Amino acid sequence: MKLPFILLQALGVFIVFKGTMVLLSEVRGVDVTIYELGILIPANDRGVYTFGTVFVAMGLLLLFLPELIKKFTKNQKS
Repeated sequence: MKLPFILLQALGVFIVFKGTMVLLSEVRGVDVTIYELGILIPANDRGVYTFGTVFVAMGLLLLFLPELIKKFTKNQKS
C-alpha cells in the first residue's frame, strides 16, 4: 500500500514542477504555444496563468492525497 502513495506523491511533485515551469516561462505572443504534459498551451498571459495554476493545484492535490486518504480511512475504522 506504500508504493502507490509514493508514486502519487512523485507524480504530484512532477506536475507541480511542470506547472511552475509554465508559470515562469518567458515566451509570450500571438500564435505561440508551449507544449507541457501533452497539452499545447497558448502562450498569452491568460493561458499561461490558467494552465500553470491548474497544474500546480492538481500537483498539490496529488501530493497531499495519500495523507488525506490515510486520515479518512483512519476515521472510518474508529
